[in-house]
Amino acid sequence: MLLQLPPEITVRILSYLDLTGLISASRTHPLLYKYVQTFQVLQYRFISQTARVEDNPHSTLVLGKRLQQLKSRENGWEQLNIDFSKSISVDYPISGIYDLMGGIYLLGDDNRRALHCCRLPSTPDDGISWSQIDLDCIYIDVGFNVYEHDLIAIVT
Repeated sequence: MLLQLPPEITVRILSYLDLTGLISASRTHPLLYKYVQTFQVLQYRFISQTARVEDNPHSTLVLGKRLQQLKSRENGWEQLNIDFSKSISVDYPISGIYDLMGGIYLLGDDNRRALHCCRLPSTPDDGISWSQIDLDCIYIDVGFNVYEHDLIAIVT
């Protein structure tokens, strides 16, 4: 029955499977195996689950580019090869307060009245620009979960 559906619908159904389900389905019929090998959405789902990474819903990259970057990243880990490294200048005295999540780096300054954040680069050509959050009180710690809850918590 599943194999009689148009490929786009079958692929859409398969895209909801977890890693184990996707592997199991691809082993049941050559056509399903071909779909997993051919369709980028299934390849991305398979590789991202294997790598235990979550898809960034705010990414502006098309699926093919994200798949390429993920494959490159995983190949780099496999070969212990780093794609690139980049130094980031910080033009103010810093405190020990920082957090990192989903490619966003949050850094506190030494007077604990401002937080600075930047999006870390994904490629060597990506620029870096700092944003500042000014506070009217002294903070003790910060934490954030931007992608899941759109939340920054500041403990004063």
